[in-house]
Amino acid sequence: EEVMADIVRTAAGAQTRLAGVVHISAPPSLATMVLAPKLAALRRQYPEIDIVLSGEKAFANLNRREADIALRLSRPQSPGLIARKLHDIPFFFYASRAYERPEQEWEFITYDESNDIMPQQAWLLARLGSRRIVLRSSDAGAQAQAAATGLGVALLPDYLGDSDARLMRLHSPLAPPSRELWMLVHDDIRRVPCVRAVMDFFSNVAFN
Repeated sequence: EEVMADIVRTAAGAQTRLAGVVHISAPPSLATMVLAPKLAALRRQYPEIDIVLSGEKAFANLNRREADIALRLSRPQSPGLIARKLHDIPFFFYASRAYERPEQEWEFITYDESNDIMPQQAWLLARLGSRRIVLRSSDAGAQAQAAATGLGVALLPDYLGDSDARLMRLHSPLAPPSRELWMLVHDDIRRVPCVRAVMDFFSNVAFN
């Protein structure tokens, strides 16, 4: 399987046309809220490039070409991968505009226990004190929807919280950590014209 994957990547790397299919893997909320709205602009610039966009939490195996480009909130140390930092994503507390509890009485919406090692989740859990978690969900979009109904306070990336008019940022003396957004590509295909074009678009347009 490793040899076959090498052959497939080598064949892909030999392409010279600015055309073809580019597979992109990204976290679900990022794929929905940030990438998908930009694809029309990408299409206008590169009409011969078709996109497959997968919103998934797990790291796509770029060595086996499960994706051509992966966007992730951490930098994997896998051999053969080229990583480029795109953006710092800030996190803020969000709640319904009708949510009026003082901070010491906030009730929280968080990730489930399987995600407790995530930096923003670990940071929040260390500061909850005696305050309740009223909902745990593995999906950030579900957390945002629940917060918008008034269920509680969610710690969300700005691109998700700011895009929902039902939510407002809550003021707090606590400063949640940001996450680094990385773009990853295998060294064997990073010079393929259509892959390179999409990478440059993400670097210069999608997050500016």
